[in-house]
Amino acid sequence: AAAQGIYVIPVFSTWYDWNNGTPDLGYSQWGSNAFNVANGGAAATPADLFLAGSPTQTLWLAWVEKLVQRWQNRENIIAWEIFSEVNLATGSTESTGTAFVESAAARIRAVDSRQRPTTASLAGFDEWPGFLRNDALDFLNIHPYPETAQLDTFIIQKTRQYLTAYHKPVLIGESGLSAATPDSEAGQITIADHASIGISHAIWAGVVSGAMNGRALWWEDGVAIYFPELSFPFMAKNSQAELAASAFVQGMDFAGFAPLPTQSSAEITGAALGNESMVIGWFRDAACEPPDWNLRPIPAGQKVTLTRPGLAQDWQVDFYDPQTGTTILSSAFVAPQGETITLTLPAFTDDIAFKLYPRE
Repeated sequence: AAAQGIYVIPVFSTWYDWNNGTPDLGYSQWGSNAFNVANGGAAATPADLFLAGSPTQTLWLAWVEKLVQRWQNRENIIAWEIFSEVNLATGSTESTGTAFVESAAARIRAVDSRQRPTTASLAGFDEWPGFLRNDALDFLNIHPYPETAQLDTFIIQKTRQYLTAYHKPVLIGESGLSAATPDSEAGQITIADHASIGISHAIWAGVVSGAMNGRALWWEDGVAIYFPELSFPFMAKNSQAELAASAFVQGMDFAGFAPLPTQSSAEITGAALGNESMVIGWFRDAACEPPDWNLRPIPAGQKVTLTRPGLAQDWQVDFYDPQTGTTILSSAFVAPQGETITLTLPAFTDDIAFKLYPRE
């Protein structure tokens, strides 16, 4: 990864290594877990990992400490993820899961000379608030999989909800149009004919949500490799889906950026993010929804009103084509109206992005 300029977050363990089918989530690696007593380990059940002072937890924490000591000088490691989706491990509770990651974070910080951030994740939302507030989590790691497949609006909603509630940076650790396997009835949306439109929308939503990143796809970025009928051809289909969004933000300094409240015409939906020096926004046709993601032309004249981000009296807005991230469709000068600025959008199909900045 370092040779390719790729930065990584090692994940020390995940729920399916510590779930024995209770609850039944359709997948478990507990039978091959080296800590399992059946394999010569110390754990009679996965819950032993979450018992403070147990032989299993003691061994596991020592193992993590050794890995951090060995890897700490690798410059392309940017953080440590202690455990993925702790609440799905058999026998874990909010109190034992929180204490477990707190102990692991303390051990990591004691030996990591670079003091990288630590985190851990949960499956789902709106549970274990004490876990999310704990100082062991330097940033929150969310896994959005909306039941409606409206991944873009879900990312915006949940990122901003968590930023407000917990006052920590938010990373989209993994995501998808559905958490269900693509070969199941519930997971068919992942391989729908126009699913790539939903993926593109989700990436742009990540850009303007306030999250730390804009792409973290579970099936499309890796796990589809385990489905022979999908494999590399399916992964290649969306392999460049983020290039336009990446080009749009190339060279931008996001320091001080924060989500901005917006109101828009009923025909469109989206979000804006920025500070007194620049605002970026992305909006789409509000009717372009799963499962078909039908495209239609949106006439000029749609309105977006956002909270005024600074004291400047004269602003310029450049409207961009989200298919390229660099093509400017049109520009206009706008003036604040009290505490707000209202933008009038040009005609577009599917979606449109903008950059708003004070005129010199």
